[in-house]
Amino acid sequence: MQAAIRQSETGVRLAEKGYKPDLTFGAGYMLMPSGSMNRNGYMAEVSIDLPWLNRSKHDAEIRESQSRVNVQRAELETQRSMIFQEIQ
Repeated sequence: MQAAIRQSETGVRLAEKGYKPDLTFGAGYMLMPSGSMNRNGYMAEVSIDLPWLNRSKHDAEIRESQSRVNVQRAELETQRSMIFQEIQ
């Protein structure tokens, strides 16, 4: 159960990292058909993902991950209490 809690805590940290923007860079080359005015074609591309524009989605993911951790911790405490009661 503790391993599952650690895994869920990692999920919370991953969800929190969703606020960081993603950058994508691309480059390309095209050889145009013969007889074209420009024989070579070059491309460059930059893409930026701005996650804070969709804040509610990321907040919901973080809350969901945190609630999963809280449920697992409560289950662990319940198990510990039951075992302690049996020992008593």
